[in-house]
Amino acid sequence: MAKVTAGVGALATQNKKQQLMEKSEKPQTLKDLIEIRMPEIQKVLPSVVPAEQFLRLTLNAIQNTPHLKECTMSSFYGAIMQCAQLGLKPNVNGEAFLVPFKNSKKGGVYECQFMVGYKGLEILARRSGEISVIDTHEVYENDVYELEFGFEPKLVHKPCIKGDRGNVIGYYAVVLMKDGGKTAFYMTVEDAQKYGETYSKTYNKPDSPWKTAFDSMAKKTCIRQVLKHAPSSTDVDTAISRDEKVLNLDPGKQIEAGNIIDIDDDDIDEGASDQTQSNNDLDIGTDGIAVDSETGEILGGVPDGE
Repeated sequence: MAKVTAGVGALATQNKKQQLMEKSEKPQTLKDLIEIRMPEIQKVLPSVVPAEQFLRLTLNAIQNTPHLKECTMSSFYGAIMQCAQLGLKPNVNGEAFLVPFKNSKKGGVYECQFMVGYKGLEILARRSGEISVIDTHEVYENDVYELEFGFEPKLVHKPCIKGDRGNVIGYYAVVLMKDGGKTAFYMTVEDAQKYGETYSKTYNKPDSPWKTAFDSMAKKTCIRQVLKHAPSSTDVDTAISRDEKVLNLDPGKQIEAGNIIDIDDDDIDEGASDQTQSNNDLDIGTDGIAVDSETGEILGGVPDGE
C-alpha cells in the first residue's frame, strides 16, 4: 500500500512539473508568470522577506486589486522585481504597491507601476545602518506644534490628548542619525496638494492614492525630502528614482546572482500622463521648509524635480 501511495505522489509531482513546463512556454496569466519565475525572484529577495510570503502576498494582490490582472506581463514582472530587489512586501503594511493604470499612449492597455509607500521608505532608511530614528506624523490644528529656526532650532509636537484634535494642517518627518545629526522637514496641507498636483502623474484620477490616501502620500513626500539631507543608501536611492514608474522587464530575463537587476533607461517608462506642467512651475511657499536642527541651516523649500 505504501508503494502505491509513493507512486501516486511521484506521479502528482511529475504532473505538476509538466504543467509548469507547459506554462513556461507561454504563461497565460500573471499567476502563471509569478509561479514560473519564482526562482528568479528568489535570487533578488533579501533574507528578511521569505519567498513563500512574497509569493502569497503577490497572488493576493493579483486577486484583490482591480485591473491588476489586465496589466501587461512585462510591466507586472518589472514591478514585482522592484519589490523583491528592495525587500518590500507588495500591497501590505504601506511598504510598496502594484498600481495598475490605463496607458493611453499605448492604446489603452493596462500597465503596472511600482510605487513605494512611506513605510517602505522608512524601512529602507533604517536598513542603511546610519539612521537611528525616522518618523513622520500629521499635525492637527489643536495640537501643540512649534517649529523654530535660527541659532537654536527647535521642533516640538504635543498631540491634543483630550477632545477633538481638529483638522489636519500639516505634516512633518524627522531623522536622527547615529552620529548625532538631526534633520526635519515640514509642509502644510496646501504645500502637499501643490506638490501632488505638480509631480504626480495620477493626482487628478479618482483612484489616485492622492485621492484615496492623501495623508499617507503627504507623509511620504516629507520622508522623501528629509532623506535628501540624510546619509544616502543604494536602496533608498533606487526606490525614489523608480517610484511611480513603469519598468518593462522581459519575463524570460535570467537573473544570474545577487540582488542587482541591470536595467537600461529604455526599460523605464514614466507612465501615462496627460499632465504637461513643468517642474519649474512649482511655487511651494515658505512653509514647506527643510531645516537641519543640529546646525539651524534652512535647507530650502521642496526642491524642483525628484
